[in-house]
Amino acid sequence: MARALWAVIAASFVLAGAACTEPQSGVISSRWCPHDATLDTLDDFEDGDGALCNGWGKWILTAGAGITNTTPVAADGTLLGAQPTAEGPTALAAGDATSTRALHVTAGGFTAGTGADPNYWAVLRATFVPPGPFAVASYTGIRFRAISAVPVRLRVNVATDMTRDQAAGDAFGRTVAVDASGAQTTVMFATTTQEGYGPAIPQDLTNAVLLSFDFKLASQFVDDLRDTNPDSFDLWLDDVQLLR
Repeated sequence: MARALWAVIAASFVLAGAACTEPQSGVISSRWCPHDATLDTLDDFEDGDGALCNGWGKWILTAGAGITNTTPVAADGTLLGAQPTAEGPTALAAGDATSTRALHVTAGGFTAGTGADPNYWAVLRATFVPPGPFAVASYTGIRFRAISAVPVRLRVNVATDMTRDQAAGDAFGRTVAVDASGAQTTVMFATTTQEGYGPAIPQDLTNAVLLSFDFKLASQFVDDLRDTNPDSFDLWLDDVQLLR
């Protein structure tokens, strides 16, 4: 079913071009958003529009109320400007010779704290809706390339309708280390767990509603996030793919 859905999505890109129009040339490249028997690309950022390959939604960075950043802030506190830009660090570009764009986000002003402290977290998220929850359970994991000049730890989360409605938002995820190497990182869904602040529920990724990369200065719940992150980050993300 997932393969058929992506075939429809790919066809809609070619016919309409609304979600994948390259802003400089105005044409669609056949190498963008690759999908085959082994993977489906959520976003390679080549089209420059800030939306997922399937056109379902934008990448958005949200953070605690006191966080500073290099992009405009909307009235609701949402950090805007999470848009693809020209490929940045050499290490990231070297990972894929065909890549010309990546997603670049920054934020700063984080303070040590948990719970009620609003200034210790930021979330880079991409929604799977509309048109509806996405069957991430039909895949084995997620793969991406990321780079940070100063090493950081990010928690890669998959939120579902069940974690949202039954577990107080405590999604299944895993913490990964990101550094200046631009190395490819893989998270297998079988190794993901809840963070621990919500009720424990069985893992069911059938109805995923969003994918997120969570930055926290510290966490009282997850052992490998208790080491303090830096008080700011400058992150590049590229080639986010779901593995079969």
